[in-house]
Amino acid sequence: GADYSLKFLGPDLAEGDITFANLESPIAESGQPLPGKQICLRASPNALESLKLGGFDVVSLANNHALDYDSPALLETMERLTGSGIKVTGAGADITQARQPAIIERNGLRIAFLAYSDLADVYFSHKYPRAHRATKDLPGVAPLVLNDMLADIRAVRQQVDLVAVSLHWGVEYTDQPSKAQREMAYRLVDEGADLILGHHPHWLQGLEVYQ
Repeated sequence: GADYSLKFLGPDLAEGDITFANLESPIAESGQPLPGKQICLRASPNALESLKLGGFDVVSLANNHALDYDSPALLETMERLTGSGIKVTGAGADITQARQPAIIERNGLRIAFLAYSDLADVYFSHKYPRAHRATKDLPGVAPLVLNDMLADIRAVRQQVDLVAVSLHWGVEYTDQPSKAQREMAYRLVDEGADLILGHHPHWLQGLEVYQ
């Protein structure tokens, strides 16, 4: 059934004050697979029922599968999520929207979520060089660009109590973040980020407390 993936874990996740996920698949009926991309993911709209079971409040779409079925599926995914009461960050109809924070209020605190992908510029066909990066004219995801991330943190820092930054980065099938990743995370924390949420390697990695 459509609820199987979160039938058992979902109620525990839903108990959190805020439940976050990197949603690494469009949820849509529209779009066509990106030419040349070997793995193109697209979930049926009934997958939203599973997300509701998990109590998800906010998801990042800044990853390397958000555009698997091109712009129509990305935009449909965002519409379906927001229509279900799930906030979205890290993607948008243009780069301005993709860099906007999702802000949630819980227990008297305002928490901002920002999200970026280090794989935004990868494309798979020279005949159709469609990367995932959002531009001023093209839907997509927010790229992992340090100066832009620092600017976004500064812009939202005074509006909220906590800032969480979701980063799709790192090397697949490794159990440690790289030195460069850690140094970038330190810069983000120094600028005002309170939490770095990393994903992409497919393996669990460690947690570090800095400052």
